[in-house]
Amino acid sequence: MVAGLVSGGLLAVSAPSWYPHARGLLGSSLSAPVSPASPEEDRAALAQRVKEYWQARIANDARRSFQYEHPVQQTAIGEQTYTRRIGSKVAIQDFAILDIVLSPEGNIADIRMKATYTYRFNIPGAKPLTVPTEFTDYWQKEAGIWYHVLDTQIIPNGRPVIGKQATSAGSSPDGDKS
Repeated sequence: MVAGLVSGGLLAVSAPSWYPHARGLLGSSLSAPVSPASPEEDRAALAQRVKEYWQARIANDARRSFQYEHPVQQTAIGEQTYTRRIGSKVAIQDFAILDIVLSPEGNIADIRMKATYTYRFNIPGAKPLTVPTEFTDYWQKEAGIWYHVLDTQIIPNGRPVIGKQATSAGSSPDGDKS
């Protein structure tokens, strides 16, 4: 079990039983993935995955947060490159989920988030800069499991680009929202 500071409180975290990659990291005691039975359970599963991902980011645990990235991205980027990117001079202090908006098909989610970042500069005497910000985080469901989509995989109309499902996210081919 891992503890993380979230919005000022201590929250205990463990990998959910439906998360397939957790078996490799945490042992073989986890059961096989199970798809949520209802839209409410699916939304709750997504919210839990988002929280776990951002708790790993706050803990600067790139190995753990990498497991939440979309499998296509995991293969394309590799853990070493991902770790270098995530382990930069930017530290995430806290986060909050403001809203979850699912595509009509229910396979893509826009997560409105608020987070506080601290930037550290490589300039002698420079003090860290702490900045609160709001942004949209992107998630995509594959085989019943929600995965984070890195911002480098976003197309101009703001939809995740992973596989053929991304084209059916409520946007026309020219990028206009329908």
